[in-house]
Amino acid sequence: MNENRHPEAKTPESTFQIIHPSEYASYGINPQDIPMGTFAAHDHPSFLMSRYGGNAYGFGLVEQNKLSGDDYDFLERIDLNDRQSIIRHADRLNNIYKKLGLLMRFSNQGTRYYLIPINLVAQSVQDVRVKAEAVERVIADHARATRSERLDVALFTTGKDLIAHDLAARLSNHRLAILDDIRKLRAWRSSFDVAVFPRDPYEYLIGQPLPKPQQSARKKRRLFRYAGYVAGKIYDLLEPGGRILVLADCPRCMADAGHYPVEFLSEEEFKKFLLFAHIFKTHQRYSSREHPVSVHPLDFHFYVHHDPITVDFAQETLGVPHPLDLSLTDIDRLPHLSHPLPFPYRKGGHALGKSLRPLF
Repeated sequence: MNENRHPEAKTPESTFQIIHPSEYASYGINPQDIPMGTFAAHDHPSFLMSRYGGNAYGFGLVEQNKLSGDDYDFLERIDLNDRQSIIRHADRLNNIYKKLGLLMRFSNQGTRYYLIPINLVAQSVQDVRVKAEAVERVIADHARATRSERLDVALFTTGKDLIAHDLAARLSNHRLAILDDIRKLRAWRSSFDVAVFPRDPYEYLIGQPLPKPQQSARKKRRLFRYAGYVAGKIYDLLEPGGRILVLADCPRCMADAGHYPVEFLSEEEFKKFLLFAHIFKTHQRYSSREHPVSVHPLDFHFYVHHDPITVDFAQETLGVPHPLDLSLTDIDRLPHLSHPLPFPYRKGGHALGKSLRPLF
C-alpha cells in the first residue's frame, strides 16, 4: 500500500461548489429561498441530520412518514427527471422541502441546488481528512496482519460522499466497493475483508430509498427489519477474521456521563433552548427559573450539534408569530409538544447497532 499518496487538498468552496450570490440570477435562484446562515451550492455532504432525524439532503423513510397525503400523492405524480415539470412546480417542491427541514431546493430553471450551513463549510473538509486517515491506518494494519497486498474493502456510503473520493485515492492499491444502496448490497456476491461505515450506520439506513410499505408499519419496526438484513448480509460476506470499522459520533456513549451545567451567554440563546425543550420530547423538562441549567447529555448533544431551532420552525410549530420576542416566563407557559427526538438521541440505541451485536 502506498501510504504516502494523498489526494490534493480541497478548499470548502471547491468541495461543495459554492454559488456566489452575484450568480443567483444566472442560475435562476430566488434569494428568498436561501435561509440566513447558509450558502447555495452545486454539491453537498452525503449526510446532515435534518430537523426530524432524516437526511437533510435526501428523501428516505423519515421524510415519507412526515408527508401529508396531498404532498405524498403530488410527489408520486411528478417526474423529477422532467425539467419542464419541475419548472412548473418548483415553488411547491421547495415549500415541501422547507416544511420537512430539508436543505435541497429547485431553481426556476428546473435545476437542483443545495443549502450548506456556514459552520459545516469549515468543518467538513477537516472531518473527512481525519476519518480517511483513520480508515487508511486500519486497512494498513489489517493488510500487515493478514500478509495481504490487496484487500477488498466495502464502503457503506454514497459515491458523492467526499470521503469516497478521498479513500479512492488513498486506497488505490486495494479494491474499494461503494455500497450506497441496499439493492446493490442484496445483489453483491463477492466477499470483502473490511467493511467501513464512515459515519453513523443509522444515517446509512435512513438515507435509503426504501419502498412504501404495503401495510401500516411503525418506522422504528421497519428500520430494525432493514437493519437486521444489512447486518446479516455483512456477516455473510465478510471474510473470516475480517473487520468492521464504524466512524461516528456516539450520543448514547455519553448518556451515563451525568448532566452538564450549562450557562447561556445571551438571553436569545436561552430562549432558543427553552423553545427547543417545548417542541421536542427532551429527556427532562427545563425552566427559565433554573440558570445555569442542568442539561441531560443527549439533549445537549442534539441541541449543540444540530441547532434544531430556527425562527420559522418555531413560528410554524408553536403557532407564535414572534417566538423570540416572548419573555422567558411566557415561554415557560407554552405547551410541551413532545415531538420525538431522532432515534440516536432516544432511549434504546441504534437499529443497526443492535442488529450487529449478536453477530459480531
